[in-house]
Amino acid sequence: MPRQLLFLHLRNFYVTAERQQDASLQTAPVVVVQRREVLDASVEAATCGIKPATPESRVLRLCPEAHVVEFVPERYQACYQTVWDVLTQHTPLVEPTELHEGFFDLTGCLRRAETLAQRVEQIRQQLRAAAGMHCSLGGGTSKLVAKLAMPHDRYVSPARTSAFLEPIRIAALDCLDAKTRERLTRLGIDTLGCLSRVPENVLTRHFGQTGALLHRLSQGLDPRPCSRFTRLFAKKPPRISRRRKTTKPCCTPTCFACPAVCGND
Repeated sequence: MPRQLLFLHLRNFYVTAERQQDASLQTAPVVVVQRREVLDASVEAATCGIKPATPESRVLRLCPEAHVVEFVPERYQACYQTVWDVLTQHTPLVEPTELHEGFFDLTGCLRRAETLAQRVEQIRQQLRAAAGMHCSLGGGTSKLVAKLAMPHDRYVSPARTSAFLEPIRIAALDCLDAKTRERLTRLGIDTLGCLSRVPENVLTRHFGQTGALLHRLSQGLDPRPCSRFTRLFAKKPPRISRRRKTTKPCCTPTCFACPAVCGND
């Protein structure tokens, strides 16, 4: 059975959590900042040009009526726990990577005659009902593919993995540092498709052991498993990225509910 790994991204997690604690913010432009940069912005604030990584000093100039809230991890504990408790109802293999993002593994968890699309829709509904959260979900046979598929809100089947990865830019591999990306560019390798066509021995000659890893990742081969869920917040909150990396769609976005197009299993 192919692995069914999924990557969850909760949209406007921090703004939603703030609004749940302060009803006066429901329709106001809300901006959550951390280390003098925007971490999250409501739709109302985003229409004024405020987005993640915008300097805090620009927020009120762009949107004078914005409510600026400083990031305090403890304020998000309840929402965080509610979200990940929903997922543990479906699988014990749940691995938050940040408060608002993480992986979970549904391999072998579907009921007889149940499709992945049906289970994903059930999870979406439960997250909306229990935590008031909306999410994007990407899926595939590996963590790498699942994370890259998240902006498209789709599951990439094994048969379609190569075609899906073909146009994705090398910069989408968050395991690469700037120096490695620069060296790949000099070699004329700028997409995962290009990278997959370079023989492994050539990559190894240029990059050592990293070359073998690059070759595997370019084909969507990423054996990392999902860890079992533990209540991380009580010990140490998952890390919060100062910047949000987004992947531009590399093909026409498709959804979990279109198996003929997406290749959902």
